[in-house]
Amino acid sequence: MIDAGIARLQSTFSRRFVVGTFYPVLLVFIAAAVLYLAATGRAGPVFTSFARLPGVTQALMLAGVLLVLATTAHILSSFHPALTRFYEGYWPRRLSRLRTRMIARHRRRWRAMADAEAQARAEGRHQDANDLQLTLARSYPPSTRPDAFLPTRLGNVLRTAEIYPHERYGIDAVIIWPRLRHILPTPTVDELVETRTAMASLLLLRTLCTAFGIVAPITIIATTQSWWLAAASLTAWLVASISHRAAVQLGRTYADHVRTVFDLHRLELIKHLGLETPTTLSAERLLWDDLTQFYFRNLPHSLPQRQPTDDTTEPTAPPEPRPKPAPSTDERP
Repeated sequence: MIDAGIARLQSTFSRRFVVGTFYPVLLVFIAAAVLYLAATGRAGPVFTSFARLPGVTQALMLAGVLLVLATTAHILSSFHPALTRFYEGYWPRRLSRLRTRMIARHRRRWRAMADAEAQARAEGRHQDANDLQLTLARSYPPSTRPDAFLPTRLGNVLRTAEIYPHERYGIDAVIIWPRLRHILPTPTVDELVETRTAMASLLLLRTLCTAFGIVAPITIIATTQSWWLAAASLTAWLVASISHRAAVQLGRTYADHVRTVFDLHRLELIKHLGLETPTTLSAERLLWDDLTQFYFRNLPHSLPQRQPTDDTTEPTAPPEPRPKPAPSTDERP
């Protein structure tokens, strides 16, 4: 019983939880506590009173604070998928007008960068043209998918990873990814999870700092009339902006990892399913389309099974089991 409890505690307070949720909550709590003590002028008496308490009481008080913070972080961790989707631009219908305006804005940016890339290539500045082409490929959907734009930078960056396997191999990433991720090598899964956890942590920090930058100045001005503290609390907006920019950069890294996974491991899924490996790209595209219809619409497929390597008529042995990696927080790549 004790071992089971310790194992559950370790799983709850894993590195993923600490980095992804607990650190942002702790940082905002410390900032709020410092501002409160500075605004009320009670920093000295509070620390003096705390120092006079017995050691056991101090430890219990600190443990209580950490427990409250851990509980809050544990509740917030369940909102990571929804928060990520919000920053990607999957907004409710009541924000459809704002969504349309933001998409039009990103399309204008894409067109300006595409024109700059074409002009640089026409003028013989091939290095500049290649840099712009790479930025376009990592930041926006391709020109063949003008309907795939999303209203946010992060959404467009991650959308490139979803579109890439379909453009290159005919793979519907949303359908195939949940099957592919379970046969990936453990180091690959760890790298994907670590990058996505860091991105989710920065998005949560951006959200908490934005809320802090709204509530703190209003509260300080209403209670203490301390304008310099109110101005100091506005630095939370700077932290929020930096966090969002860093999250977008990590989104690009994560998208690069996803593209690499499809390039290197997609055929492993075909072998794992007991199907013949296609020898041409056109045959592979037909295979992935057939698998997508099978998984998404439950349509029967007529894909050839792998034949036994010997002359016997016994069915092909199933592939050897692979270690199951830690599950991702989202079914989408």
